[in-house]
Amino acid sequence: MASPVKVVIAFDFGTTYSGVSYAFRKRGQQPNPSPICKWPGDSTGRVSSDVKVPTIISYTSQTDFKWGYQVKLNDKSIVGIKLLLDPDQDKPSYLPGSGKRTALKSLPKPAVDIAADYIGAVYNHALQEIRKSSVGGFFDTCERDVVLTVPAVWSDKAKDLTLQAATKAGLGPALMIKEPEAAAIYTLSEQTLAIHKDDIYVVCDAGGGTVDLITYEVAQESPLELAEVVPGSGGMAGATGLNRRFEDAVRDLIGEGSMAELKAALDGWALVLDQFETEIKRKFCGESDRPHYIHFPGLNLEDDPSYGLENNTWCIKWEDLYEIFDPLVRDVIRLIDDQVQASRQKNPYQPIKAIFLVGGFDTQIIQPPNASSAIMNGGVIYRLAHGPRVVSRHATRHYGISVLMPKRTPEDDGRVTHYDPRDGITRVTRMEWHITKGQELTEEKIRIHVRRKIDHPYDSSDLCFEHVLWFSKTPLPQVYPDDKVALCCHLKSFMWAARHTMKKIPQGVNGRPYWNMDFDLVVAAKAILEFSVEVAGKEYGTVEASYE
Repeated sequence: MASPVKVVIAFDFGTTYSGVSYAFRKRGQQPNPSPICKWPGDSTGRVSSDVKVPTIISYTSQTDFKWGYQVKLNDKSIVGIKLLLDPDQDKPSYLPGSGKRTALKSLPKPAVDIAADYIGAVYNHALQEIRKSSVGGFFDTCERDVVLTVPAVWSDKAKDLTLQAATKAGLGPALMIKEPEAAAIYTLSEQTLAIHKDDIYVVCDAGGGTVDLITYEVAQESPLELAEVVPGSGGMAGATGLNRRFEDAVRDLIGEGSMAELKAALDGWALVLDQFETEIKRKFCGESDRPHYIHFPGLNLEDDPSYGLENNTWCIKWEDLYEIFDPLVRDVIRLIDDQVQASRQKNPYQPIKAIFLVGGFDTQIIQPPNASSAIMNGGVIYRLAHGPRVVSRHATRHYGISVLMPKRTPEDDGRVTHYDPRDGITRVTRMEWHITKGQELTEEKIRIHVRRKIDHPYDSSDLCFEHVLWFSKTPLPQVYPDDKVALCCHLKSFMWAARHTMKKIPQGVNGRPYWNMDFDLVVAAKAILEFSVEVAGKEYGTVEASYE
């Protein structure tokens, strides 16, 4: 007999730090999420609110590795694992070249396998900690409900790769939720006495790699229901950008040769970066305060007092730090302002009540309690019975298929034509958009009607259909396929089980019989796109999606 208790486990796979929260769910109860606080190799005496583990891995062989706090400064390690899953993400001009393509080639195994190793290690440790928190073998009798969070700004391919990594790591089947959505659920569920119907809030998830923003309106107070006001936005303005700008500043100060020497030293660059991370980055508030110092171990640098370089130590002045921080902070402020202006344009008489900042980009804006844990705690709350939920979202891009449609005159003149000898119609390829940018998306599924003609006789291979889902970020959707229309994924539907629904056409224009198969390609636009096929409202067959 199945246990009446479920354990909800939410995994926040972050760029710099990752975390896990959980709660035991029993009918009639609404428990609070509990974060995993103990991690292997952690002897830093951290404060209780800092419950995450570094997203870092170090291989000693193809199968053996250290992760998180087990990795020491002088270990050859891989950081930014998460960002390697989305190497095509647009990079701001103020960030130095990341060399992601080169980094991918130098990895000991594919990025998705490295992510799976790290996710699996964190998840299995979390299971051990949850098991310790329960009496006897109670935990092992509970059904598991796993939630995985992903950046809202990520490509569909990157989301799919994240899900692949999680499945390889043993988390599957996992439900995906957008990071700012999880953050909003946690943040606003902590403010139940202060929020009211029709209130509008902006949630800014400023993490290590990405910054995601979504504006929500309170559609219902109890149970809490949220509706997106305008399409979410974001970019690569996360806190790791500060590290890259700091590295660029150091390279400019000491030169390429000394930088190479520093990186080759056992306790060289890792120690320098650790000084920046712990002593400067988290404490700098943008004010003209005392100078900070960075020591370069193992180097014999020529003094240059005009740049603050003496005795292998850099005295970093306020102006130097301002130059490092300013472009990223300005970009985050711009992203927030864009969301605010878009919301005001849509609802000019409804003011924004508050802007909440969550995530790992520590700065002094308005922060809810345990802001760094908001995403993983929100992931747990999302799956609890009668918990808060988001009832509508807005599409951030157009989605559709290319279709052979009857040629129009004069609109389609000059286009490549295709003549079908079965029905005698000349067609051209045009785009058919089924989700448009800015469109409000509820929990209802999108149905794309498809008709395929099959020659007689046929076999099972003839009822395996391939489709291509396209997307576009342009303000208005394109009429024809062009360079502004990009590949989202390849879809393959297997319809042998629905062969009895086909209609036979005794004789086509060419004198030969053929069959018509009509079905709907069904798209559920959630954190990750989900696909199925239906005939007359009944689900048939399967759909495989490939983002390669």
